[in-house]
Amino acid sequence: MRNFKPSTSKPKPIFIGGYMHSGTSLLFELIANSEHIFAGLKETKILEYPSKYVGSSSEKILHSILGNSNSMDFGEKTIITKQNFYKSYFETYEYLAERKNNNYYLDGSPNQYYSLKTLSNTVKNQNLFL
Repeated sequence: MRNFKPSTSKPKPIFIGGYMHSGTSLLFELIANSEHIFAGLKETKILEYPSKYVGSSSEKILHSILGNSNSMDFGEKTIITKQNFYKSYFETYEYLAERKNNNYYLDGSPNQYYSLKTLSNTVKNQNLFL
């Protein structure tokens, strides 16, 4: 497995996607064990169902990453729209990774590969790297 090295830049995303029963869960668990990677719940499915978040507070993404029972306060909340969905998604993960001094954050869901083109465009627009 690749050795992730600490850096001083913003945390970078790692996405896992693939067909169901193809080993995505095992890969997620292996990568999540690194001390440099922040990983929330194994399958958030945030990117699979963006319409579930539109019209909600940005805190809903936080709770989807950490689990609904988590009472952590995200601070300033915004209402998620179609236009700011991906921005809110990335900002939430970056916030959580930075709080734990992690250099990467990990999200995975079996059907996440449907979002790769949109993610790639969004990441380029935000000067992040896949």
